[in-house]
Amino acid sequence: MRLPWLIPAALFAVSPLLAQPVVNQGGVLNAASFTRDGLPGDGIAQGGMFVVFGQGMGPASLVQAESIPLTTELAGTSIEITVAGQSVQALPLFTFTGQIAAVLPSNTPVGPGTLTVTFNGQTSAPVAVKVTQNAFGIFTRNQAGYGPAILQNFISQTEAPLNTLVQAAQPGQVVILWGTGLGPIDGDDAQLPPVGSLPFDVEVILGGREIVTPFYAGRSPQFPGIDQVNFTIPANLEGCYVSVAVRVNGVVSNFGMLSISGAGRHCSGPFTPEQMMLAESSGRLRVGAATVTTGPEVEPEVESEAGDYSLAQLTSSTLTFIGFETHITPLGTCTVWPAGDDFFPVDPVEPIELLGGDLTFTTPAGTLTENDELPGNFFPPGLFTIRSTAGPQIGAFEISTTIPPPGTLNAPDEPERISRSQDLTVRWSGVTAADQMVLLLGRSDDQTRGVGRTFVCSADGPSGQFTVPSAVLQSLPPSVGTGTDENAPGFLLVGSTPRPETARADQVPGIDAGFFAPIQLFGVAMPDYE
Repeated sequence: MRLPWLIPAALFAVSPLLAQPVVNQGGVLNAASFTRDGLPGDGIAQGGMFVVFGQGMGPASLVQAESIPLTTELAGTSIEITVAGQSVQALPLFTFTGQIAAVLPSNTPVGPGTLTVTFNGQTSAPVAVKVTQNAFGIFTRNQAGYGPAILQNFISQTEAPLNTLVQAAQPGQVVILWGTGLGPIDGDDAQLPPVGSLPFDVEVILGGREIVTPFYAGRSPQFPGIDQVNFTIPANLEGCYVSVAVRVNGVVSNFGMLSISGAGRHCSGPFTPEQMMLAESSGRLRVGAATVTTGPEVEPEVESEAGDYSLAQLTSSTLTFIGFETHITPLGTCTVWPAGDDFFPVDPVEPIELLGGDLTFTTPAGTLTENDELPGNFFPPGLFTIRSTAGPQIGAFEISTTIPPPGTLNAPDEPERISRSQDLTVRWSGVTAADQMVLLLGRSDDQTRGVGRTFVCSADGPSGQFTVPSAVLQSLPPSVGTGTDENAPGFLLVGSTPRPETARADQVPGIDAGFFAPIQLFGVAMPDYE
């Protein structure tokens, strides 16, 4: 039989064959999460599926394992892992010159070790590898370890559609989450896995705060190295982009997302059910999104991207896969992302740009074009108007919004340190409008390793407080770096913005769904996350 391995095609990079294989430093990663070395949850779990990136490691064209049992060599490629003086042979699932996927035998010793790849009799130089008992990773639709997760909504033994914006799970429904790295099994990893939950403490974390105990957490019976976690959606949670993570023996996985709806299969969040049905029937959704950032002059200086307006066409496929362009964390929940150069990483799934006209921004600080430099750190509050001439695909339009005075951050008051092992309570005042929510955005980097993560939480504005769960903070690396304001390894930003349903601006000609969502920043801190 052909084995349906999940191949991250976006990462393919065909290279010329080399006389000696080369394995990239840091190029041995969990096949689902792609968690980089130095981040919580890194390493390769015993019995888990992993990928190796490099050059000249296999044939020029992809070759997959076709049957069970798996073998230790595939198309001339083999992989050896050595830990504490003991060497084991991994079980390749697919191979080609730039990438290999394989299952790590469950009897591999735990600890730091080395990995080599041999292709056609030539062996690579060893690279460092970390073997752990548990390091779970969630497979995601964009094949990069974040964004919409690969889950199925269980309806019956013969009907289990993939969870998407137009096939949302219902409260009380069973879902099946796919990943790898739960931990070792008793038996031969080359054979079909045994059925049964593995003997580890497994929890599903929804929205960063809701802890659900799965009723099955073990290997998928059909596929070596691939795990499934079956659990029931709780009754008190819904949204288009609810975060999901799995904690195994205290180690938190990457965060994916799932869609939950209490009123039909089309979820309601940043998009209305009618817009979701339009995307499903027509195969596209044309989206416009405007952002401005307001707030007081603050130290240290925080760069603003105020005055931005994006126009993009999302196909029905893009809507299913994309992780950032449309994402709004549901009220009262949190999620975690890999940290990119501009706060979020670049999603490998990109929308199609739509061509509009020339933009003009009328602000309390004066009138600007989209190419003008911004005044100071932020715009002051007040009336904002965006005007555009007609363009090739978007008609002329004018949209306005009035931004109220900023709130006040009351706690934590300029914290120097934040414990990643404890809940963090944030308090504010002055955000009184019923349609306002407060966003908490935090980031921690290990600048010596070049890795970091970002968390985002949303809270009801008039409530005046929100507690960031320790499960979210545990996913951040400890802050390591220069500690200067210009290059601080950690920060916490607090600001308010309209809820998605009150930020819609759908009157733009040629646009199916529009948003004008200013963010009013009123709290800035540069703590170390310890």
